[in-house]
Amino acid sequence: MNLFSDWFKAIQLKPRFLFGFFILGILILLLPKDFAYFFGITDLRNQYRGWIGVGTLAAFCFWLVQLWPKFRDWLDARQEEKKVLKNLNTLTKKEYLVLAFRLHRGTQRWNETEETREIDFGEYGDSKHEIYSSLFQQGLLLEESVSIYQIPLFVWKHLQKNKSKFLSQYGNNPKITS
Repeated sequence: MNLFSDWFKAIQLKPRFLFGFFILGILILLLPKDFAYFFGITDLRNQYRGWIGVGTLAAFCFWLVQLWPKFRDWLDARQEEKKVLKNLNTLTKKEYLVLAFRLHRGTQRWNETEETREIDFGEYGDSKHEIYSSLFQQGLLLEESVSIYQIPLFVWKHLQKNKSKFLSQYGNNPKITS
C-alpha cells in the first residue's frame, strides 16, 4: 500500500519537477563516458541503468499527462479566439463604428461618457447599449466595471495588425464629432 501512495505522490509533482527529473535521467544515461567519469556517476549509471531508464520514462509520461489538460485549454482558447475574430467580418455599421472609432483613436479601454460625446451615432439610430450588448455577445467587447469598457487584448492586437484594412472596410474613417 505504501508503494502505491509513493507513486501517487510522484504523479502529483509539478510538471517542471517531472521535466527536470526526465532531463536528469537523460543526462545520466546519455553522457559520454569521460563526462560520466568526471562527475563520478559511471558506477551508478552502469549498475542502475535499467532503473534510471524506467524512472526517466515514468517522469516523461507523468509530465505529458499533467501538461495535456493545459495544452487542451490553450488549444480551446485559440479556437475560441478564432471564432470571435470571425465576428469582425459580420459587423453591422453600428458595431463597426464603435470598434473603428476606438482603433482610430488608439484607445482599447474607455469610459462610456467619453464615447457619448465623441462618437456621432446620428444616422445609426440605435442606442449604444444595444450596440454594446451585441459586441459583448460576439466576444468583441468586455465591461470592466460600470460604464468602463475594453476591447479584449487578442481582438485589439488583431485590429492593430490589420488597422488599414479594418478602417477601410466601409470606405470611411469613423465619424468624429470632437
